[in-house]
Order: sequence, then structure tokens, then C-alpha cells
Amino acid sequence: KLETRGDFVGIGARLAPDPLGARIATVFKNAPADRAGVKSGDTIIAVDGANTAGMPTDEIVSKIRGKEATTVEVKVVRPKQPDPLIFKIKRAVVVIPTAEGKMLEGTTVGYVNVSQFAETTVQQFEQALREVMARKPTGLVIDMRSNPGGLLQTASELLGRFVENKVVVKMKMRGQGETFATTPTGKALGIKVPIVVLINEESASAAEIFAGVLQDYQKATLVGEHTYGKASVQNVFSVVDQASAKITIARYYLPSGRDISRKVDEDGEYLSGGIAPDIVKALDINADTLLGDPKKDSQLAKAIEARPDKSRGSQHRDRSGRYRN
Repeated sequence: KLETRGDFVGIGARLAPDPLGARIATVFKNAPADRAGVKSGDTIIAVDGANTAGMPTDEIVSKIRGKEATTVEVKVVRPKQPDPLIFKIKRAVVVIPTAEGKMLEGTTVGYVNVSQFAETTVQQFEQALREVMARKPTGLVIDMRSNPGGLLQTASELLGRFVENKVVVKMKMRGQGETFATTPTGKALGIKVPIVVLINEESASAAEIFAGVLQDYQKATLVGEHTYGKASVQNVFSVVDQASAKITIARYYLPSGRDISRKVDEDGEYLSGGIAPDIVKALDINADTLLGDPKKDSQLAKAIEARPDKSRGSQHRDRSGRYRN
């Protein structure tokens, strides 16, 4: 429920693994950590006096989260700061920024990252998109890498900013025939610049639907690696002893009829499935890799390079690789 609701009680920061504990990858604007003075790049070395070296990131997150209005003490080390810093931060409800936009430094290309498809994502995505498009970019990159998906309704709403009253997926229900999900009308933003969507094997579910639909309607070029291949619709049902079971109730197909179901061998290794990018590009991983920075993110650099030339207007490549108006 947390993943689709889009909020939680905590300090408002994204963490990344670090030998000392956890590195602060992002501090959410106006969240408790931001107000306390925590900065991106800080590394957490202790929580409530307990050393975090070697501790899994998920465990550190669970120690930082807690009841609303309670206080957690976080000790960090900061680059170029000789001594550790200690912050006493009051936990609060934090709205997760699931969609964020910016202009890519040194380019005329807009960039919107979508980290999941939650209830809050629609408003955040539209706001990010409008802010980026107001800067009159010559192209737009939408980053769906490592997005685990979420709500189908959210995916339909986001797609409605690009295509109106179009089929999103066809769902074959278990024993109940077929049903369709479609995009809304009256929500399209009339975006004319070329669009590139970044994907990888951790792009799943609603993220795959978003990328696949734009590919099917020839509204975007996909760059990166094949997606996960989750083509099932699941519901959670309560069973005895307060337990629950997640049951597959339908399978979905993209507008073109494509089945993107993941297929694995007997050892669980990937064989086929997912959505293939139009341009394959693996991420070059090294000590300087930083996602979202065109100088340190090889897939993003390829997306900028793959963008149809400005002089071609709003042309897009068809399935044969040719450009079309």
C-alpha cells in the first residue's frame, strides 16, 4: 500500500549503499531532513547512536522511519567537513516525489524521472512536465529505469498527456473475457518535441506499459535495455490468520497485441520477454557513474544522441527505423 499511496513517515531522503552505512542520494524538498540541514552526498554512519557500518540499507531505513512526531538522531560525515555532524530530526509524513523534472545541464533537452506509479504521481508528473516544457526544450527524455511500476490507472493518466482516448492495455481476465484500459480525453499537452524513454530490466509493470504504449503509437524512441516482462494483473486477497495472498486475475497485452510476458529457464535466468528498446545501450558502470547527469550517465548520453535532430520537428521513427511526421 505504501508504494502506491505515495507517502510514509520518516525524514524524507533517498539512501544508497555505502560501506560506512548509507549515502544520502536525494533529500526531498521541504522534508524534515531538508529543514534540518541534511544534504545530498552526506553519509550516515550512525542512527540513534548505533553504528551503521556494514548494515544493509533497508535495515538503516527501518531504523530511521518511525512514528510521526518522534525524533531520530542521525550522525553523518560530509565531504570536506573534518568532523561528523549530528542531526536530531522530527519524523513527519513525507510525500514521495515520484516524478521530478529539470533541464539537462549543458543541453537544451528536458528530463523527467518517474520512480514509481503511485496515487501522487499524476499531479507531480504533470507539474514536472509543464515546468520543463515551459523552458522550450528541443527534446524530452523520460526516465523509467528501475521503476517497479504501480497503479495501472496512474499509467493511463500519464499516457493521457501524450495520446487521447487510446487503448493502453487489453486485459484477458481469468474466465471473464476481455476488458480494456484507455487514456482519458482532454488531458493531452500537445507536446511536439521528440521524446526518448529510458528503460532497463528493472522497468516493470506500469513502467513497461508506459514505455510500450508510447512505442506502439510511435510517440517515443526507447533507449537502454529490455524491460522486466511483467504482464500480469494481480489482486491481494485476505485469507486466514490475517495473512494475504496475491492472485493473478488477468494478463495484459499492449495496444499492438504484443505479449511481453517474461520467460525464464529452470534456474530462473532470463530467456525472453519484456519490451526491447529501439536503441540498445547498456549502462557503463564506474566510480563516476551518476544517473541523471548526461556527463556521467552513458544511457542518458545515448538518449540525447538518439533524439531526432531538431530540424526534423516532431518526427519519430516507425518500426522499420525510418522517420515519420
